[in-house]
Amino acid sequence: MMYRRIWPCLFGNQSGLGIDIISPKPAKISNPPQAFFLGRFGGASGFMALRIDGSQAHIMTSISPPAIYLAGLPRSGTTWFGQAFSSAATTSLVDEPFNYEYHPEALRYNMKYLDRNSNDSSFGKILARAAKEDIFSRVSLRLPYRIQKMVRHTRKPGEQVVIKDVHTLLSLERVWHEIQPKIIVIMRHPAAVANSWNRLHKTADFSPQNARLLEQTELVDQHLSGFVSHITPKNDFFFNVGAYWGAVYYVVNKMLEKHRGDGWSHITHEHLCADPINNYRQLFESVGLKMTARAEGFLSRGNSSHESEKWRSAITQEQLDSVLEGVEPFGLMSQYYPREI
Repeated sequence: MMYRRIWPCLFGNQSGLGIDIISPKPAKISNPPQAFFLGRFGGASGFMALRIDGSQAHIMTSISPPAIYLAGLPRSGTTWFGQAFSSAATTSLVDEPFNYEYHPEALRYNMKYLDRNSNDSSFGKILARAAKEDIFSRVSLRLPYRIQKMVRHTRKPGEQVVIKDVHTLLSLERVWHEIQPKIIVIMRHPAAVANSWNRLHKTADFSPQNARLLEQTELVDQHLSGFVSHITPKNDFFFNVGAYWGAVYYVVNKMLEKHRGDGWSHITHEHLCADPINNYRQLFESVGLKMTARAEGFLSRGNSSHESEKWRSAITQEQLDSVLEGVEPFGLMSQYYPREI
C-alpha cells in the first residue's frame, strides 16, 4: 500500500482527512485506486468515512453508545477502576483528559466548580476531544506511522468510550450537560485516601487543596457556606484531608441525588474489592457492558479484599480520629461507611 497524498479537506460542511491510496504493485491491482474522506458527523459519538472506488462512492457511518464517565478523588482506586472498564468488551479508555501534567490547558479546571449553567467553551472542547473524536479505524491502521500517531487515541467503530478523570468531580453537572455520559462516582474510605496521599507525598501539605475549595465563591455560596471555618486549613494533615474529602463528596452527593434518574450512580472502592468479578459484572451490566475473560483475568489477580483494608495497619488511631473529625460535619460516613460510626 502506498499513500500518494494525505491532506485536510472538507466534505459538505464536515472537516476531515483526505487520503489517496494506490498499490505499489500495479500488476496485482484487482480494484481501482481508492480515496478516503475521514471525519465526524453530528451527535456526540458518530463518525463518517467516504470511500471512493473508481467511480463509486460508499458512505460508511456508525453511532457509538454514550460515553461512560468515571470520576473520583485521586488515591481512590480510580486507576484500577479505569483499567477494569477498559478490559470489558467494546470499550475504549480515555485516561484523565483533564490531567494538567499532560494537558497544561486543563490546569484551571483542577477541582473547579462548574454547574450546568456555567458557560466555558474551553472545558467543552476538552470533553469533546475525549468523547467525540473518531477516525475510521480500519483505514487509520493502514496509514503511515507518523499519521497513526496523530490518531492513536481513536476508537474502533461501535466502541463505547470510557473517560476516567480525577480532576472534575465538582464539574460533573457541566460534564453531563456537555456530553450526557453515564456517570459513575467512586468513593474510597477517607482514611485510606489520606494514608495513600501521605505515603505518596511524604512531606505533604494538604492546605492548598482545602484553600482551592474556599477560593471559589460560587462553590461556597451554593454549597459550602456553612462549612467555611471547618474547611479552613488546620495544622493537621489528616484532619485537612478529611475535611476536603467530606466537602467534595458532600457536593457530589447532592448532585447524585439530583441526577439519579439521569443515569448517575456511585460505588465504593471497598464494595468492588470485596468480590471484584461479581461486583464488577453487576456494575458493567448496569451501564450496558459485558464481562469478558480478559476482565475476569485482570480482576482475579491480587488479593483486592485485603488491599482495601490495608490502610488500617498503616495509620494510628489518632490519625484515623483526625480524618473522621474532618469528615464528620458533612454527614457522609453513616451513609457510606456506617462501620466507623
